[in-house]
Amino acid sequence: MLEGSQFRALTADGANSALRLLDQHGGDIKVLLTELRMSDGDGIALARRAVHRNPELRVVYMSGVVASDSEVAAVAASGAPFVRKPFTVGELSGAIATARSLLAE
Repeated sequence: MLEGSQFRALTADGANSALRLLDQHGGDIKVLLTELRMSDGDGIALARRAVHRNPELRVVYMSGVVASDSEVAAVAASGAPFVRKPFTVGELSGAIATARSLLAE
C-alpha cells in the first residue's frame, strides 16, 4: 500500500521477523507500523521491545478488530497514532506523518 508514496516500507510476517529487521537496519527504521494482534505476539509488546532497542523509533498501531480495554489504554498511553482497518492510503500516510513529526520533538 505504501509503494509509490514518500515512505520506504519493509515487510515482516510477524513480531519476531519485525525484531530481526529492526536489528538488521538499526536506526534507519524511523516508524514501526504494527497490527495490534498477530499470530506470534501482539503489537503492543512488539512496540515496547522495539522502542527499547531503538528509543527514537515511533509507532503507528493498526487493527481491524475491536480492541480490548487494555489495548485501548496502552495505545492511548503511548500517544501513538492508531488507524482502523480498512483505511485509505491517505489515512495511513497521515498517521505515519504524525508519528514522524514526533521525531522532531
